[in-house]
Amino acid sequence: MRREEYINEFVQSKPMACLMGAVGLGASWWAAAAVNNDFWWQWAFIGLTCALLLLLNRRYAFMSGMTTLMVGMYAILEAAVPEITGTWHHGNLLGLAVVFGLHILYASYEKRRTERFMLVAAIIAAGGLLNVAFLYTLIPIALATVQLRQMTFKTLLALALGAVLPYWLAVGLGLVPLEALRFPVVQPLLSLSPEAFAPHLIAAAVALAIGIVAVALNFLHLVKYKQQLRVYNGVTLVLMLYAALMMVVDGANSLTYLPLLNAMVALQVAHAYRASEALRRYIFVILIIAAEAAIYLLL
Repeated sequence: MRREEYINEFVQSKPMACLMGAVGLGASWWAAAAVNNDFWWQWAFIGLTCALLLLLNRRYAFMSGMTTLMVGMYAILEAAVPEITGTWHHGNLLGLAVVFGLHILYASYEKRRTERFMLVAAIIAAGGLLNVAFLYTLIPIALATVQLRQMTFKTLLALALGAVLPYWLAVGLGLVPLEALRFPVVQPLLSLSPEAFAPHLIAAAVALAIGIVAVALNFLHLVKYKQQLRVYNGVTLVLMLYAALMMVVDGANSLTYLPLLNAMVALQVAHAYRASEALRRYIFVILIIAAEAAIYLLL
């Protein structure tokens, strides 16, 4: 039994997180067609997101204790799809923006600080100048105001002003011509050509399945938590389901939502592992790593 306990503690330790991160970086390096600035920018975003995920739990303690497993898990989930780590796209930036926004949102629980919601909306909406997926992500942010008990007219107004602000500044400063702005139109996945069903969709399906299992395990423990911690976990669950849904609804940008899905799944897995008392719960993590390795090698 002492051996199993040691393994369980090692799996969620800092050395294991560093090891998983190094494996993820190495795997991406190996698979990259060219290790250029795009590669390093993507991993810079991933690294910052990992740091914010770790800080999120340390600051708000919405799991049953401290763990670093979400860091390594996010790196492994990302590395399984070299397409999102070796080439330039906006997905990792979206994941970073949303996780940063969670820090601001969580600090707003039951506090009448509408300017914080305006700030989060402005940060995410600014990414809409790069990819419309950022704009759609304001939907779960608005839902988070309900979960955080902040749904008021002032809050909705703050979100609306925050969403408009980046575009008003961009047009006003002459960075973007007014005629360049278009109302966004989604392209469902089923309306696209068969080539759109790329390997990253298989990786997303596996990540979602892992997340659902972790969520099911977490529900057994959430009933013991106080209301505030249940709300924090509920926000991450909504974001996870949203990212998975949008990969189908907005199929043209499906790759953009994958890092956000990975980040939320990583939090759910780390939470399930930390809260579990199973003697051999490390097998769950091993199976996840094996599944991601299979995706990396076969796809």
